Amino acid sequence: MAHMILGLIIIAVGMSILIGGLAFKILLALLFIALGVKILMGKNHYSCYHRCHRGHEKTVTIAVDRLNETAVFCALNRMVKSERFDGGSVTTVFGGGTIDLSGVTAASASIVIDCTLVFGGMKLIVPPSWNVKCQGTSAFGGCDNHAEEGEGVVVLTLTGTTVFGGIEIVR
Repeated sequence: MAHMILGLIIIAVGMSILIGGLAFKILLALLFIALGVKILMGKNHYSCYHRCHRGHEKTVTIAVDRLNETAVFCALNRMVKSERFDGGSVTTVFGGGTIDLSGVTAASASIVIDCTLVFGGMKLIVPPSWNVKCQGTSAFGGCDNHAEEGEGVVVLTLTGTTVFGGIEIVR
């Protein structure tokens, strides 16, 4: 999350310099903007770029106990497999996708996924026995919980922020 804030600050500084208008300022602004985008993309930059710009936007199955997924300007489609799933974080900026948790077993009765969605949306598929709570902040977006209340004891809490985007929860 810290890299996201730092990246957005650097982009904002670059944009404010760009508004000035001189050629040197424009070059400096583009440098700041590129640095901000690089920080936002982090270590997933190559795989996200390769997948989106080479036509490989299909669903990828991952075996992880904790999500840590980021997509900038591309789709993020994951099917998660885990015997001890413990939550995690998902960040999309000008992108979206699907996270399928139907094949996971919870590590505890309470799981938290922090979602940051900026100008994008996400579809979250949850197991039939889970209950889902949306506890985040939305600006021109929201959380649509289409999953009926489950029968089990596992509670998935979605925290985070959506700005011009949203989360759809289904079974």
